[in-house]
Amino acid sequence: MVLRALPGAAGEPKFSMRDAAGAEGLVARWDPLLGRLELDTAGGVQGRLLLGSDSFLVQGRRIHLASALELVDGAPALDADSLRRAFQALGAPDAEWSALAADEIPVESAAVETPSPATATPTPTFSATPAAPDAAHFAARPLQGGPIHTVIIDAGHGGYDPGAHGHHGLKEKNVCLAIALKLKRVLAERDPSLQVVLTRDTDVFISLQERTQRANRAKGDLFVSIHNNASPNRSTHGTQVFFFDSQSSDRAAADLSLRENDEANQLDILMTDLAKSIVRDQSIGFASQVQNALGKALNLKHRDISYAPFYVLARTQMPAILVEVAFITNDREERLLGDSAFQSRVATSLAQGIEAYSRFVGGTAK
Repeated sequence: MVLRALPGAAGEPKFSMRDAAGAEGLVARWDPLLGRLELDTAGGVQGRLLLGSDSFLVQGRRIHLASALELVDGAPALDADSLRRAFQALGAPDAEWSALAADEIPVESAAVETPSPATATPTPTFSATPAAPDAAHFAARPLQGGPIHTVIIDAGHGGYDPGAHGHHGLKEKNVCLAIALKLKRVLAERDPSLQVVLTRDTDVFISLQERTQRANRAKGDLFVSIHNNASPNRSTHGTQVFFFDSQSSDRAAADLSLRENDEANQLDILMTDLAKSIVRDQSIGFASQVQNALGKALNLKHRDISYAPFYVLARTQMPAILVEVAFITNDREERLLGDSAFQSRVATSLAQGIEAYSRFVGGTAK
C-alpha cells in the first residue's frame, strides 16, 4: 500500500485518514464542527476518534494509538503506527497494517487522562475553565430558580453496562447505585418535603435518552449523575465534578465524555448548547457547592470543577452536574468505593452540597 506522506507537526510524516480509509475499503466521515472522525467497515464495524485525542473507540473497546489525531492541510491525519493500530482494531484485511499489535484498553477501564504525545501535535481548542462562583458571587448576582422542590439522582450505568471496573473486580454500576440509594435516604431524612426521584433503583440498563426524559418528566429542579472515574494509570486519584458545555475543559474531560456518551448523538448534544446557557451559571454554582462539600468530607484529592459535553447533562432542563466520586482503578479508592461507610459519607456530602446550593437560590420546599 502506497500513501502520500504529509508533513505533520515536528516534521514527522502523517497520512490522510481519507486516503488510508479509501485504500482499505473503509468509509471515513469527518465532522469539522465536532472535530470527530468516524470510520466504518463494510461489515458494520465503526470506530471513532476525536481531534487531539489518541483514544480510538471501536466496538466496545478503546485503542490507545501511538499519537493523537491532527489536522494536516485541513484534513484529519495519523502517523503510520497509529494507522496500523486503528485498522487492525477495525479488522482491516491488509496484512501491512496488522504488523503492529494494538495497545487495547477495555472501555470499562478506559483512559480518562490521556498522556501528551512525545511529539508536539496540535490539540483541540479548550475554553478556559470558568471561575467557580463563591458566596460573594451569589450575593452580588442572585441566581434565578426559586426553591428546590425536586432532586433527580442518576446512578450511572447499570444492567449489561457495568461502567468502569477496579483491578479487584468492583463494578462502577454497583457503586453508583449504592450511593444513589443512600443519597435518597439522606435527603428524605433531612427534608421529608423534598421529592427525590431516581432514574434507576435496581441493576437495570437505562439509556442516556431515557434518563434525561425521566428527569424532565419529573420536572426536577436539580440533577445529579453519579459515576466513578477510571485511568490506565493506577496512581491517578481524586474526586471531580462536571457541568455541561459543548466544549471540554481539557483533553481528559473530552475523553471521559466520549466514553460516557458512547450511545448518544453528538450533534444532538451540540444543538442543546444555546438552551443550556440559560442554566449555565446555576450548574456552575451547583458544581462548586457539591465539590466543596466532597472536598471537606472525603480524604481525597480535590480536583477543580470541569466541563464537557455529557449527554445526560446536555438534555436535562435544569441545573445539572456529573460527579466522578473517585477513581475505581486506583487500589486505595477502589477499596473505599466498595465500603458501605464511605458510600454513606459520599451520600451525606452530596446532600450537604445540594443544601448549600439551595440556600443561594431560595431554599428547599418546606
